[in-house]
Amino acid sequence: MVEVLVALAIVSVALAAASRAVANLTENHGQLRDRSLAQLSAENRLAELRLEGAAVRPGTQRSDCPQGQLVLVCLTRVTELPSGLREVSIDVVRKEKPVPPVLSVTQVLGGGEAVGAGR
Repeated sequence: MVEVLVALAIVSVALAAASRAVANLTENHGQLRDRSLAQLSAENRLAELRLEGAAVRPGTQRSDCPQGQLVLVCLTRVTELPSGLREVSIDVVRKEKPVPPVLSVTQVLGGGEAVGAGR
């Protein structure tokens, strides 16, 4: 009888560990999906800025950039560099939970063309 109780205790611990592992995998998959969709939003915003070319002005702009059912917002900061180039930083955040950003991208634009990329 004691052996059966010990065996049940061991099985219950193993099942709890397996359940926790599956939950972690599911959460990681969701985060990876969100980051991939945020990357698409950031790339779309950078493409818009490249098309604007010389019309890109320093400042901060907030724009909706949803991907599928994921409601995202792109926070774009443009800074004029001494060389005449423009540094563009984009934080992609969830509309309902803006902190922390899902993804941050920084790129240098000049003459309507990207000349360097960051994280």
